[in-house]
Amino acid sequence: MHVPPATAAMSTSATALMRALWLGKLPYEAAHQLQLRLVEERAAGRVPDTLLLLTHPPTITAGRSCTPQELESGRAAAKATGCGFAECERGGRLTFHGPGQLVAYPIFHLDCCGRDLHRWLWLLEEAVISTAARFGVGAWRAEERGVWTARGKIASVGVAVHRWVSYHGIALNVKTVTLPQGVFFCGLPPSCYSSLAAHGVSAELQDLGRVLAGEIAALCGLVWSGGLG
Repeated sequence: MHVPPATAAMSTSATALMRALWLGKLPYEAAHQLQLRLVEERAAGRVPDTLLLLTHPPTITAGRSCTPQELESGRAAAKATGCGFAECERGGRLTFHGPGQLVAYPIFHLDCCGRDLHRWLWLLEEAVISTAARFGVGAWRAEERGVWTARGKIASVGVAVHRWVSYHGIALNVKTVTLPQGVFFCGLPPSCYSSLAAHGVSAELQDLGRVLAGEIAALCGLVWSGGLG
């Protein structure tokens, strides 16, 4: 996957910049490899904080907190439904990606939040909450990680960190997302999940991504041009 080069070499004064890229529909493994490459480039100071915005074909992913039983359940569901399946290094348990869902992968140096991982996760959730509010939807945190509305959970959040650079990120259900039945995602049955569309929001994924990018930039104190490329 080709990513446009940064417009200027990074320096101490350039670390307040953010770029956002709309990648459209991208297979999970291709996005994962792209993230790993950008993590190294960000850690070396060759690129600014970079937000990848995309959607995946149907894929079940397994984070570090999955139990053996959950891994078995995820693999079985993927085989039964024809979904992809991937184990990954992010925190959390099973997560589903598919059509109608906006995925946001911030490849950000955690200097933007004082190298405080808990604050970073809070910021990602806050960006989703603020984005929902812009569309007239009330949203909040619950005891477990993620963002909820009165109709159910609309977003999952999970990250990994390497050399103080975060990757993985947010899965936000914009349109109705059809979850495989019989699997608990983030420990919850499919019936617990909802979407912005269930609240009457009809935005396209790219347009929603632009709003989310603006909220992330504002919360992190980063300068963003407003472009997605």
